[in-house]
Amino acid sequence: MNLVVKPSQIGGEIIAPSSKGHTIAALFASLLAGGRSKISEPLYSRDVDTAIYAVRRFGGLVQKGERDLIVDSPPRPWWPRVVNCRRSSTVLRHSIVTAALAPGISLVYGDSHTNSTPVSELAGALKKIGAEVVTTNGRPPVAVKGPLARGCCEGETVGASDGESLAALLLASPLLGFAIKRAGTHSWHHVAVALHVLRGFGAKISFDGGIYYPDKPYGPGAYAVPGDYVNAAPLLLAGAIAGRITVRRLDPEDPQGEKVFLNILAQAGAKLKAGESSVEVVGTGSLEGFEADVSETPSLAPVLAVLAAYAKGRSVIKGISHLRLKEGGNLKPLMSNLRRLKVKAKPRCGGDCLEVYGEGYVEGGTAKGYGDPRMTMAFAVAGLASRKGVRVTGASRYRDYYPGFVEDLRSVGAVIEAD
Repeated sequence: MNLVVKPSQIGGEIIAPSSKGHTIAALFASLLAGGRSKISEPLYSRDVDTAIYAVRRFGGLVQKGERDLIVDSPPRPWWPRVVNCRRSSTVLRHSIVTAALAPGISLVYGDSHTNSTPVSELAGALKKIGAEVVTTNGRPPVAVKGPLARGCCEGETVGASDGESLAALLLASPLLGFAIKRAGTHSWHHVAVALHVLRGFGAKISFDGGIYYPDKPYGPGAYAVPGDYVNAAPLLLAGAIAGRITVRRLDPEDPQGEKVFLNILAQAGAKLKAGESSVEVVGTGSLEGFEADVSETPSLAPVLAVLAAYAKGRSVIKGISHLRLKEGGNLKPLMSNLRRLKVKAKPRCGGDCLEVYGEGYVEGGTAKGYGDPRMTMAFAVAGLASRKGVRVTGASRYRDYYPGFVEDLRSVGAVIEAD
């Protein structure tokens, strides 16, 4: 599937899509909590469908409503399972931790992309608290033998330096009793999401000296999924370069790290107005170069690259090496797409920085999706203010993260064709 985005003037309101990360974490928290839980305003996407499948494989009963999910957790012990996490590394890590609470041997794996995910650190943490874990040279498929019993690990401390692993461990921590040391964690937003979900289910987690301590376990409950700043970022970018947009259902108190995009937009010269649960962005027609660090928020790299293309002068995006944690893999696809649109870009800092020299406009051309939903959405938005439009090839995976992306942009005036 390809997207063809023509020059468009946009204006209007869009309700932010629900957070995929919060929805997935809430599904696994519901499974671990026991009893019946209700998740309101979930995001429905391919990755969430994978999470629902995984929860069902571990014995959970999941009822899908138009605006809610009802999850009935089975009584423990659970049966061991074979779980195919398809293309979701988030579901993979949550499933590995969940498997440690099931008796017997469970096998967790995904597609070829997901099976390239490094899991040695997560496996080591689970081994330290008593689970038996066997990886395939540090990657999936992963065999896990449990069960770990409630309260089994009080006084133990494990370490994690990547956000997805730490987030998965956090969901089990209040139930098993172990603490988690944050060791230079990348992708902090996954941790912020897990903490938000845990609080919603009644858990209490304290943080002291770089260690998360479980102070109170959690049980079944009701959790409302917030709007997603990650998926809202391309919409906010659209307002900054192609008109005016208001994105509603964005909680200013939500701990999502991608909120920093608002500060970067302001730094670049866009006009912002934040309400109690909304953000309005108005393009000024004159954006300036900026500096940003995506070490903790690699998902923002594509939208920042496009913002830099429309800013006049030099912009520097640091922490690019952390793109290896995302679908796009590394700096090369991002730089290649900029050059395809005739935007000057150079690697710096040994490949950890990207310098973009914007002219204040983008001519247009053909970009590639590279199997990365964030890349697809960002470069589709680039077409809105371009002189000749932008065609994004291999664009279908945006549906995994934000199924309504194209329809929402069309509702505020974007001219987008799919072929």
